[in-house]
Amino acid sequence: RKELGDVLLHVLFYARIGEEKGAFDIVTVADSLAQKLIFRHPHVYGQVQADNAHQVEQNWEQIK
Repeated sequence: RKELGDVLLHVLFYARIGEEKGAFDIVTVADSLAQKLIFRHPHVYGQVQADNAHQVEQNWEQIK
């Protein structure tokens, strides 16, 4: 738990620096992550059919 807390602190810290510089904030960071996950998991959020983990992995390699 402590290590995850450290990671979260770093994310929030860097987001604050980005906000102070007018570059981004924690909301845009979270939104970017959500969009990335949606794009990279079309078998969950889109119309792509994946019947097994191997197909999911193949789709992942094609997308990234």
